[in-house]
Amino acid sequence: MNLSFKKCILFAISLLMGIGCMGQKAGARDDVGRYEPSIVDYAVPSSNESEWIKDGIYEYSLIRNKTAVRLMVLDTSSAKEFIVPKVFHNLPVKELFYVRGRKWEHLIVPNGIEIIDDSALSGMSHLRKVDLGKDVQYIGRQAFWGNPNLTEVTGGQNVRFVGRQAFYLCKRMKNLPDFVKNHRKCIYSQAAFKNARALTNIKLSSNVQYTNALFKGCTSLKSAYIQGKGFLPNAKTWKYMNKNKINEEMFSGCRSLKTVKLYNGIIRLNARMFADCVKLQKVNIPKKCTYIGINTFRNCKSLRKLTIPKSVKKIDKTAFRGCKKLTLYVKKGSYAHKYAKKYHIKYKLVK
Repeated sequence: MNLSFKKCILFAISLLMGIGCMGQKAGARDDVGRYEPSIVDYAVPSSNESEWIKDGIYEYSLIRNKTAVRLMVLDTSSAKEFIVPKVFHNLPVKELFYVRGRKWEHLIVPNGIEIIDDSALSGMSHLRKVDLGKDVQYIGRQAFWGNPNLTEVTGGQNVRFVGRQAFYLCKRMKNLPDFVKNHRKCIYSQAAFKNARALTNIKLSSNVQYTNALFKGCTSLKSAYIQGKGFLPNAKTWKYMNKNKINEEMFSGCRSLKTVKLYNGIIRLNARMFADCVKLQKVNIPKKCTYIGINTFRNCKSLRKLTIPKSVKKIDKTAFRGCKKLTLYVKKGSYAHKYAKKYHIKYKLVK
């Protein structure tokens, strides 16, 4: 049976049982991030070399020349904690394909497991904490999608890639997973933390790479410190991504956001990056920035002062739409100076 078809059937069954994911269909309607790099660039890919075999609450297939196991867990018991087996039928478990526990609150992924598959841990309504082993390298798209009570993700110090909408709608997660806070070099795909509504403060280190809509809709977010400059497009791993998408909608709809500090290596503030951040009061335009895009600061109603460096050579006419209290601080004769006069935006000259 085709794997994706098999997973769709499982989603439908889990929905009917009241224990399942809120659905891939809703995620598919989101227009951010239609493209994903291949797993082969971040983890050892599985090749499905056997049919799925049922064994109690487990189903498994043999992978990697039949030297390892891809595992599925369907537990209908009332257990609150579950430890994923690291060895199954005397072979190491390397990939979690699909996991469901009706009452689980705490899930432990042991060392040795390398891949958390697409949607593998999504829609688990009781899940509160996940401990990731040190060997997890790849977290697939929507892997933790729609876990409303998930508050803590520990471990995972060697995670290299986090897929699209991986933590989307984890609305009680107050802190980023440990592997983000520990500054491990990692790539975060589109909308990875979208609508994680309990996040309050975030910091991304300089070796973190990210794409668009990363924190869109994080309505409790108050401060952000972004040291990294985004994802550098690569024809091999992300051929559809381009410079116009990096950081697009990154903080869109973060209506509690007040302060943002951006790294000087960021050269573009793309479309709707801060749109509808109605409480935003303080943000710097990096010294090497050349472009401010469509509706970048739309409806930033509390923003009163913004210094535009001389490096900026293009600003979209809609960039400051709805910023009624804003005064631009610009250098005489600069592009920003001419822009402010052309579009009748309040400005002050600075040396």
